[in-house]
Amino acid sequence: MTIARSLITPLIYDVTLGLLDVPGLGGGTPTPVPTLSLSFASSSVAEDAGTVVGTVTRSGDTTGALTVTLASDDTSEATVPASVDIADGDSDADFTITILNENTADGDQVATISASATDFTGASANVTVTDVGVATSLNPNSDFSNGTTGWLIDNSMGGFSGVGSISETGGELTSACTGGVAVWLITEAAIVVTPGQSYDVTYTVTDQAGGFNGIGWWDTADTSGFLPTLPDFISGGPFPVTSTFRITPGSSQIRIGAQMNNGASLTFSEFKIEAA
Repeated sequence: MTIARSLITPLIYDVTLGLLDVPGLGGGTPTPVPTLSLSFASSSVAEDAGTVVGTVTRSGDTTGALTVTLASDDTSEATVPASVDIADGDSDADFTITILNENTADGDQVATISASATDFTGASANVTVTDVGVATSLNPNSDFSNGTTGWLIDNSMGGFSGVGSISETGGELTSACTGGVAVWLITEAAIVVTPGQSYDVTYTVTDQAGGFNGIGWWDTADTSGFLPTLPDFISGGPFPVTSTFRITPGSSQIRIGAQMNNGASLTFSEFKIEAA
């Protein structure tokens, strides 16, 4: 009987050095896997900051370009591009993190940004988006939650006269010119502003009927004799229509409102002014 001898791979072990790498026998220290790391220009950013710069860095050999896949786990707070390329010979690359302002008081939020690439150990890091709350309108009752309080119809400007009406239903204010030439919906009290500073006027029209309808402002506290500057005009839907225009007053007190000619009416769900 012939007995075949099996080949047994010898293991060489030194009590001090451990398993030794013997050519042809395998073993020894494996080549380390390269890694990615993330850093941000700031790890805490106000939600109205717009953007913040992120940097992804690779370890080890920089030969060849590397495409790194990016992701955010909360795209309602921060978004990133789908990928960024680290160029041949470079160890890192910058990318833009876009910070989103929800314009709601939701407290500080944390978004986790992650980076991954083939044959690399991925990375993740947090960016805290700090809450700036809801912008405050300089004119009271800008959402008409207090009925028509803070608003009135004026028919004395620019030498014109008219008959007007104002009413509120379900949080919407309707102003109309029912006779004569024209009337104006205006804020009852002058709005205190800083001359030379910019402000945004935002309004939402939910319905409109007839005639000429202009949305605008008066660069003076006294509206008698002064016609408004009318940056926007409403001439049909579909509704609702929301618009914002920027103004830079030259005086310290202004008013905002709308002009309506005979037969025209406008219904608003908001009409506000905020510092830009």
